[in-house]
Amino acid sequence: MAADGRAESPLESVSRLVLRWLALPTPDLQTTLCDRNGVFLGRADFYWDEFGVAGEADGRLKYEDRDVLTAEKLRQEALEDPGVAIVRWGWRDAQYRPRPLGDRIVQAFERGRRRDRSGFPRQWSVRAS
Repeated sequence: MAADGRAESPLESVSRLVLRWLALPTPDLQTTLCDRNGVFLGRADFYWDEFGVAGEADGRLKYEDRDVLTAEKLRQEALEDPGVAIVRWGWRDAQYRPRPLGDRIVQAFERGRRRDRSGFPRQWSVRAS
């Protein structure tokens, strides 16, 4: 029941369990986000469409290579520019600070609600898988 083949790392699998333990809404996994013209912006490990929030669970080793870090920064900017709220976390958050992680995600949900209530249309879309 807890297994999901879309998880791309052990951290993503553990994160799903933590999100469930925190009683947060169930996110979609590996969601492709595009701009309003359908151009690929990026794929989110976790995505809550109701709030327009993406979650990214990555270990620190991923970013030891500066080029990988730079590419990830540009990808995050591409997702944030049209208004997607992003929450990032790593192993320490999932293992030792799950409640503060949950608080950060809930705060992002509220940012998404405020953005949507502002009357401006979302500047991104979700590509069907």
